[in-house]
Amino acid sequence: MSAENYAMDLQFEQVSRRRQGSAQRTLTIQSDSSSLPPIPSTELLRPSGPTTSNMRAASPDASSSRSAIPRNPSSYSQIVRPKIFQPRPPINGYFTKTTIVDLTIEPEFDGPSVQEVCSQIFPHGFNFLPEDLSKTRTFYEYILVDSKSAEITHVPDKNDPSKIIYSKLRIFRVLTPSYWKQGMFVGRKFSHPFKPPSYNYRDYTKAWYIVFWLHAYNHSWFVTFCKQAYKMHFPNWFQNWWMYFGLSEEIFPVEIQRSYHLFQQSIYSSPLSKTFRFALYFQIPWIFCWNFQLGPSGNFKALSKSLMIKWWEKFNYSHLEVNKIKDWFKANIHLQDMTRQEDEAFLLTKNAVMSTLAGASTQQEFNSVVNNVVVNLSDDNDDLPEDASPASVNDVDDLDYDPYVGLDINDPFLDTQPY
Repeated sequence: MSAENYAMDLQFEQVSRRRQGSAQRTLTIQSDSSSLPPIPSTELLRPSGPTTSNMRAASPDASSSRSAIPRNPSSYSQIVRPKIFQPRPPINGYFTKTTIVDLTIEPEFDGPSVQEVCSQIFPHGFNFLPEDLSKTRTFYEYILVDSKSAEITHVPDKNDPSKIIYSKLRIFRVLTPSYWKQGMFVGRKFSHPFKPPSYNYRDYTKAWYIVFWLHAYNHSWFVTFCKQAYKMHFPNWFQNWWMYFGLSEEIFPVEIQRSYHLFQQSIYSSPLSKTFRFALYFQIPWIFCWNFQLGPSGNFKALSKSLMIKWWEKFNYSHLEVNKIKDWFKANIHLQDMTRQEDEAFLLTKNAVMSTLAGASTQQEFNSVVNNVVVNLSDDNDDLPEDASPASVNDVDDLDYDPYVGLDINDPFLDTQPY
């Protein structure tokens, strides 16, 4: 549903944000008569801007009396063997992620059909159990729109405009508790008149779940991230949301499986799901739908919602080819797995030191190499920052702050009906 359909004229201010990066650092080990090749740097912070690739180890002079120093291997597989890619058979149609149990059915509310059971359990017009009858699904949908968290559009049937055939949800950002400085249960007023007139952070988190309970069976949601969403900080609870409604690798075509295999082997370690970051960085859309179902839950019968997703077959994923993913990591080296980089740097440093020590012909030369190693490592550790975690890019705690300057909210692939 577009913003004007809420009987309010919502205007989206547009502001852009940039992330700062940190410089690379290089450790060199020198003896009194020769210089070892530079060792690839290991970034302590992951800057957001593009950085240059690590310098390759230089070849030692052929006439040097020292032993040959090994080159930086052309690929990481020369140091650590990567996992072998094993494709899975593609899944056609919908893939069931999980189920959410609404409630256990009591005998007096049991019925022969789902529709009859729902009519006994849910208030009229609801597909969920509300805490307050004034907080309808539209109320929760408006929370996401008014907070500039998402753009929601409902697409009607061309032959029957009163019928919604599918909906679009584009994620802009997910607000953290820091936006509620007075307390998460303090209400924030909508920008335009609405009943109820305000919402708290609990309402906001529930909105991301309840917004989907529009229609079952003959309705689906087209979900994706906007191009600027990767700049925002996402709260931890959103990973739980992702487990229910987010993209899953089980529905990837073989070509995307291969690219995702490279991505998950290369991306830095984080509590955030790798499929979440894959969809976030590359704006990968997916289709979501849900159905009611009656079945056993433990020893009793329960009414549940079955949550399903499928791949959008019309999606142009040429930018997800393996070579494109490799180029993306070269341009975003700060996002690579630091553990792998550190392992590579350690092994290269170790080989270089051992080679130089082996070439020492006197005790004095040997002691000189050892002293240089100790001094360089000590100086390098003194320069380490106290906090080596990636800096947050979302330092604006204002609901009026809008990070979407210059954002084209009409991507070409969203103009086509996902069927």
